[in-house]
Amino acid sequence: MIYQNVRGLRTKQDEIFASLIDFDFDVVALTETWLSNEHCDVNLFPDCYHVFRADRDYAATLLQRGGGSAILVKSSIRCDFNVSGVCWSTRSLPANIGFYAKCKARSVFDFVDMMNLDVFTHESTDPSFCNNGLDLILTNCRIFTRAAEALVCPDKFHPPFEIGFLEVATVDVAETGLVFRYDRGDYRALYDDVRFADWCNVLLTVDLEESVLGLQKIITAAIDKHVPAFRPKSTKFPPWFNRNIVNLLKRKKAAHRRFKSSDLKTGINMRTGRILMSSAKCVSKKTVKLPSIKSPPNAKVTIWGSSFLTKTILLDLKMSPLLEEIRIFDEKPKAVKLANDLNQIESTSVARPFYGSYQIGFALEDVDVIVLAAGHFPVPGQKKNILFKRNLPIVLDMAYECAHHNPTAAVVVLTPPGTRNVPMISELYGKIGINDGGQIMSPMYHYEMVACKLVCETLRLPASVVSVPVVGGCCPDTIIPVFSLATPQNEFSKMEMENILTSLRKSHEKVSIQQKGRPPSLSVALAASKLVQDIVLGRFAMEQEPCSVFLKSDVIMNVKYLGAPVSFGPGGVQHNKLLPQLTDKEMKMLGEAVVILQKDAKIAEAAASARWNEFE
Repeated sequence: MIYQNVRGLRTKQDEIFASLIDFDFDVVALTETWLSNEHCDVNLFPDCYHVFRADRDYAATLLQRGGGSAILVKSSIRCDFNVSGVCWSTRSLPANIGFYAKCKARSVFDFVDMMNLDVFTHESTDPSFCNNGLDLILTNCRIFTRAAEALVCPDKFHPPFEIGFLEVATVDVAETGLVFRYDRGDYRALYDDVRFADWCNVLLTVDLEESVLGLQKIITAAIDKHVPAFRPKSTKFPPWFNRNIVNLLKRKKAAHRRFKSSDLKTGINMRTGRILMSSAKCVSKKTVKLPSIKSPPNAKVTIWGSSFLTKTILLDLKMSPLLEEIRIFDEKPKAVKLANDLNQIESTSVARPFYGSYQIGFALEDVDVIVLAAGHFPVPGQKKNILFKRNLPIVLDMAYECAHHNPTAAVVVLTPPGTRNVPMISELYGKIGINDGGQIMSPMYHYEMVACKLVCETLRLPASVVSVPVVGGCCPDTIIPVFSLATPQNEFSKMEMENILTSLRKSHEKVSIQQKGRPPSLSVALAASKLVQDIVLGRFAMEQEPCSVFLKSDVIMNVKYLGAPVSFGPGGVQHNKLLPQLTDKEMKMLGEAVVILQKDAKIAEAAASARWNEFE
């Protein structure tokens, strides 16, 4: 049995997990764990322990760390108690102790007398602690010494302690070791046994306890008869550890024993142990597969960049019940400020700031969607080539980081121009060896909203009854509204269609001029947020309305990238094989847009190839 004040387990998960497997203590008592409900037991402790945790309520205390205790039990119990100023050996209380602390101390005195426990305190030698007892331990064992080995790197004021037991209670595993395979039970036969059981004797029994025992006997007999059971092999290793990992850990433990028994405390034994431990960690990381998302809120999203779009996207995502965590990656002051401001809103998700190149991996790993919102945005009159060259190094760096840290995440590209950045990122993924099955995309929903607004003004209808799908590209010069599929169905004159198309393509420039060069942000941010939530709904296997997205597609021959209405499923994009039925006029407009899209794709592929050749 071992006790240790671990001074926080948030950054010591691998260390505590490996130590518990190596040393195999029967009981482990930990204090100052600094854990919260966001930290799962399965990531911290092997499953051979029953874990009892008492985490500090950080929301109530308004603290960020400190407190918390955990007991990992195999065959006994340990506890700790903390009331400052109490002399536990003589049972004396200080004169200035508060009423609440006095009640707590006296309750512990009564508990110690009742359980016949001995009291041990670790006194601090540092004068700044005023010789107060830093660690209080209650036990009924006399074999109590400082531990030779620590579970994690020990604090100088809180050394670990070890207790040996002379007698250990045993449990009859023959009675409790069976595990029922309920997935293989014959439930039809089980139901028949329960149905035709002798319920008269059970129901006519006057004594309630005998009736309950009779009911339990019938159910237990039916389960034993029709549900197969087996006795699993006892092991201290988690179920996902394969034979290779177990053998490496055993060899590492043997090397550690040789090192401790050797007179020379350095050399081949030390190096062998470290090599085997690192090998086991590498193999276990490759073996363990994270479970797929099954139900909300369990999705994570990363927003890269604090542009004028970021605040609106964050606000809309924060109110979504689908998300568990929203990560913000940018410069330190901006990311921290945004996260603190966003966490003032009560919702199911929490915002976390990340900053600096060393935190890129933490910001991107294990998230479902990455939104790229960094870079420069267009001003009125700016050409696409100039904007693409300005954002080229930024987009390339973001693409490499996404491919390296989380190649399976969906990537929503907001950095303009989307008709070039989406193909460029897709080509980079392909050169690295990652197949883009439609996971890199740019939203087009903001054009749908503008098209609906223009149709409402033309037909003088309320916006709630109008919808207009769009196809083509995600830039103004390639967007095509599909009037033939607009609802409600109406006949548009040639002049009305041309006016709507011209207004649609110049809508962003018009807003930019009105805002003195600032591009429209609310509609684009809302479109990006809707796309993120649609992707998450698809991961949860929930239905969503198809929305227009620009991504890799094989709808039209010789056109690799095209925008069209799609829907999402657990595996990503679904139903991306068909293009809405278009009229001759719409097909002509789409043909003109395809020429521009093919040109943009060639420029993007050339830029990706040039950058790839530089790295090679």
